[in-house]
Amino acid sequence: MGVDEADINKGKIAFISPIARLLIEKKVGEEAVLKLAKGERVFEVKAISYEA
Repeated sequence: MGVDEADINKGKIAFISPIARLLIEKKVGEEAVLKLAKGERVFEVKAISYEA
């Protein structure tokens, strides 16, 4: 999703965000680890959908 369409309250993130870049090419069931200054955060891909 483009920067102008992103809305975190609706669960829509921009493709250039750190989380989106981390999740690109992941499949359902895979995990991605975001390294933070104070540890890390693990995300699991639960579903993938495409809106036209």
